Amino acid sequence: MVDWVSSFLSERTCTLVFQGSPNLSSPVFVGTPQGSPISPLLFLRDVAPLHMSVPRSLMVSYVDDFSITVASPSYRGNIRRLQSLFATISMRGRDIGVSFSVPKTELIHWRTWSQRTPRSTAPIVLEGHLFHPSEVVRWLGYWCTPALSPTHHFRHRLSLAQAVFSFVKRLSFPGAGVQPFLCHRIATGLLCPILTYGADLLTPTYTALRGMNSFWHRVQRWTTNNFFSTPTSILAHEASLPPIVSYCRYRRRLAALRVACAPPYVNPAAARVPPDFPSLSSFGAQDSSRHLTKGLSSVYLPLNWRTKVPSPPLRKHLPVDALAHLTIPLQEGLTHLPLVLHTLPPPHLMRKTYRSLRARARHLLLQDWTEEGPTPPYYDYPPSLTPPIPSWA
Repeated sequence: MVDWVSSFLSERTCTLVFQGSPNLSSPVFVGTPQGSPISPLLFLRDVAPLHMSVPRSLMVSYVDDFSITVASPSYRGNIRRLQSLFATISMRGRDIGVSFSVPKTELIHWRTWSQRTPRSTAPIVLEGHLFHPSEVVRWLGYWCTPALSPTHHFRHRLSLAQAVFSFVKRLSFPGAGVQPFLCHRIATGLLCPILTYGADLLTPTYTALRGMNSFWHRVQRWTTNNFFSTPTSILAHEASLPPIVSYCRYRRRLAALRVACAPPYVNPAAARVPPDFPSLSSFGAQDSSRHLTKGLSSVYLPLNWRTKVPSPPLRKHLPVDALAHLTIPLQEGLTHLPLVLHTLPPPHLMRKTYRSLRARARHLLLQDWTEEGPTPPYYDYPPSLTPPIPSWA
C-alpha cells in the first residue's frame, strides 16, 4: 500500500495552458491531484492527529477548514479555552508539517434564547492577530448569524446562482444552442441545488423568496424560450420546474424523512425526535431534555409535534418537532416509519418502504405546485417534473 501511494504521488508534472503558453511541463513535488478520489482520503489521514476529544468542546473539519466550538458560563472563559486549544492544535500541526492561515480565522459568540445579556464584543488574540466577533460566519455553505436568520444565507445563495447562470446561459441563446430538455437538466442539476442549498433546515423569508422567485422565472424562460408575456404559472409547467416555495417544502420533507428513518448512531438528530414519534428506534432523548424553555415566555412554549402551527404563530414547534410534523402526510397507512439502516427488520423491505415514502413526498410536491399557482382555464396540461424529450434527441 505504501509503495502504491508513493508511486501515485511521485514523478508528477503540471502544464499551464493559456494563449501563447510555452507548453512546458514543470515537476510537482507537493500536494495531491485535484479530482482524484484518493486525494481527500490521504489528506484526512494526514490531519487526523489534529482532531482532539476535549470535554465540553467540539472540533469538526471539512477538508482543510477547521472549526472549534467551546462552551462555558462566560465569554471570557470561552476565549481562554479557544486560545488554549488553538495553541495545542498548532503545536500538533507543526509536528506533522501542517500550518494554519491565522489571518483567515473568524470568531463568533453564541448564546441561548433564554439569555438576555447584551451581545459580547470580546475579541480573541491568536499569534499576535486580533479578531473581533463577526456578525456572519460561513460554515459548510451555510451563512450563520447570531439570530439564526435565513435572510443572509439565501441572499448569498442567490448571488452564487446568478453568477453561475450568467455563465451557463451562454450555452443556449434564443432559438439556438442547447436543446430545452438539456437546459432543464442544467437547471435541475446545477442551478437549483446552488439556489436552494440549505432549504432542508432553513426556511426562506418573504424578502428572500421574492428575489429567488424572480431569478427562477428567468431560468424557466431560458429553459423554454417562452415570451416574456407568458404567465409565470404556465411558465413553470412548460419548463417542468416547480416553484421555489413548493420545492423548498419538498426539500424539508426529504430532510424530515432522513431524520425519521435513520438510527441515532448514524444521524444524532434522530434521538431528538419526540418520544411518541412512530419510529422503530428504541433509543430517544427524554422530552424534558430535548429543549431549554427556562426563562421563555409562555406563548413560546413548544407545541405538540402533531399540532398544526396556529395563525398567528403565538406558539410554535421545536426545530426537530417541526421536521417531525412534516412527515404527517407521509405516514398514511403506516404504524411506524422504517429504519433504512437498521439490522433487525429485513433491509430490503425497509429500503422499499423508504423509497415509497420519497415517492409520496414527490407526489405532495406536485400537489403543492398545483395549489401554489393555478393555471388559466385555457391551459389543460398538468404539472410534471420530467420534460418531454423529442424522439430525435
